[in-house]
Amino acid sequence: MHPEIKIDTVSRVFDDGNHNGFPDLVQFHGRYYLAFRCNTTGHLAMEGSSVRILSSPDGDAWTEAHHYEVPGRDIRDPHFAVLNDTLFLYTFSWLIQDGRFEHNHLLGHGVWSTDGTDWNGPTPLEGTLGHYAWRAVTHGGKAYLNARRKRGFVFTDDKVESDRLVQSTLMDSEDGLIFKPAIFFDQEGGDETAFQFEDDGALLAIMRTVGPPPHNAIFWRSRPPYTEWERTVLHRFIGGPMLVKWGDRYLVGGRRFEEDGKASGTVGVSTSIGWLDGLAPGETPHLVEGTDLPSGNDTSYPNFVALSDTEGLLVYYSSHEGSGTKLAPTANYLARISKDS
Repeated sequence: MHPEIKIDTVSRVFDDGNHNGFPDLVQFHGRYYLAFRCNTTGHLAMEGSSVRILSSPDGDAWTEAHHYEVPGRDIRDPHFAVLNDTLFLYTFSWLIQDGRFEHNHLLGHGVWSTDGTDWNGPTPLEGTLGHYAWRAVTHGGKAYLNARRKRGFVFTDDKVESDRLVQSTLMDSEDGLIFKPAIFFDQEGGDETAFQFEDDGALLAIMRTVGPPPHNAIFWRSRPPYTEWERTVLHRFIGGPMLVKWGDRYLVGGRRFEEDGKASGTVGVSTSIGWLDGLAPGETPHLVEGTDLPSGNDTSYPNFVALSDTEGLLVYYSSHEGSGTKLAPTANYLARISKDS
């Protein structure tokens, strides 16, 4: 039996009429920090985007701690990492050029603070040019970023060809600002990848997929030196995947598509959370469905902070109470969730 996930409360954290999305959440020096991308127009890459960082002592009352942009670039997908008692926030950005966006012009940026009040940056992250930086964790005294890049950094005009050439990799850094490639998940069709290191160095990951349907997510597992990988195709799509340890289990979340009704054939969209099971030797990794959060349309990017083995905070974004599309307005939500021990 798997613990039932209960949604105790859900509150709208920030909603100013813009497209506010792609949030991350962390606890640092006794406070909670929430970061997200803000754009006046919508989800897609365009000028006029910035990143806000909010701070709270309790997860209820939030104030702005920092707000920044990168001129000429669409900055997005902020992710926190705590390294050397410093709070880092990483983003990537598209270069805006005549309405076109080239993967090889992508660039990671970082801001950082030792107290959550005074912030440095943004500064380009050395080694990230041409990489789509996404998700961050720390392990063994290093910061790791999931980053997607084109194999050989070739230039392509065709999106299908471009997607096929994308590698999913981890980059690592000892100082939080200079990164280098460290580990490769997939040499073809790489995409958004959530990952976690276990205490013994084993690496677990869940990757969204692109290309022809059905777009089922992929589970990856490897052990040092990470040259051989176990690959398992899961039973459904997971957009903006999350993979975090909660107690002795792994919590999974992300965008979920489902049929609302066979007669209409319409497709519902929600942010869903559940469990990753089947990790014991001889078992097949698989998802155990949990529950959908109040959400719809443009929604995903769940991120989680455990308060205990039975309680936690989970942030995500959704347009179900806003535009109902990928355009503004879209809001960030904070759910207090619990489970049986």
